[in-house]
Amino acid sequence: MPTPAWPRPTVNKRAAVAEYLLARNLTIRGDYLFVHGVKLPRTLNVNLLPPVVLTPANAASLGVPNPTPQQLGREVFSPLRSNPQFNDIYQLENSAGSVYNGVSLTLNRRMTDELAFSASYTLSKTSDDASDFDEQPQNPFNLAAENALSRQHQQQRFVFNALWELPIGDEEDKGANSRESAGWLARSFRHIELAPIFTAESGRPVNALTGLDSSRSHSFPLSGRPLGFGRNSIHTTGIVTMDFRILKYFPFGRSRRLDVVAEFFNLFNRANVAQINSVFGSNLTSIAGFEQPIQGIGARQIQFSLDFEF
Repeated sequence: MPTPAWPRPTVNKRAAVAEYLLARNLTIRGDYLFVHGVKLPRTLNVNLLPPVVLTPANAASLGVPNPTPQQLGREVFSPLRSNPQFNDIYQLENSAGSVYNGVSLTLNRRMTDELAFSASYTLSKTSDDASDFDEQPQNPFNLAAENALSRQHQQQRFVFNALWELPIGDEEDKGANSRESAGWLARSFRHIELAPIFTAESGRPVNALTGLDSSRSHSFPLSGRPLGFGRNSIHTTGIVTMDFRILKYFPFGRSRRLDVVAEFFNLFNRANVAQINSVFGSNLTSIAGFEQPIQGIGARQIQFSLDFEF
């Protein structure tokens, strides 16, 4: 008998777009996007029995002779199994779901007078009950408690980018005699293009963990959260970057040119946080490094290049 086909994850989308011409070469656009993901993969330990609230009186019978403060008062799983022939049975299911709602506004100026730019702002919310196929719930018998902000959630994002050729020594508007008599300033600074990209975005959710298998669900990666913390309830800080590109080109005839390029990434060398310590610890108060930065995003980098176009 053939094996039934695995139901494919499905995405339902709804979108609405409106654009208005504010002035010649200048438009404003609004976008709304709704995305609903269903039949998304997740992993469950399907051989557990329903959990029991751990107390000092029943700790020994549940196989927890020395409970930590983070275990007392929470639901934990006993060593008994639904099918006693096996210990843990991890099942990949297609029972997870996600919802995205986002609104974007974009101001766009088409290239004219050697200047083009675009500015975009997005306000959105992404929620799910499993952000990856290997993410396991704290309690497989209460999947509703896993519904929270997704690890991919980013509430706000603003991006501005531009391309501008400095209006110095424009040969199209000058004759040969004028070019020959141009001063050193015009000769040095003509044919220069500037291209900044500024980005500011909200931090992302992080799942706080005790760092131990506090619920005794045998999940891996660990899923036990500190008491009072919901899924993905802490956040990294916002990220702000400024990238900058400067190019000077030297024309050779009508269709060939040599580009000398300098590119700066994170121009102002801002300390942006990529990851924070999500381990709360086994006590009722957090360890010293909880929520502290442990990984950053790109320190300032500068690179140079030569391009020949023909």
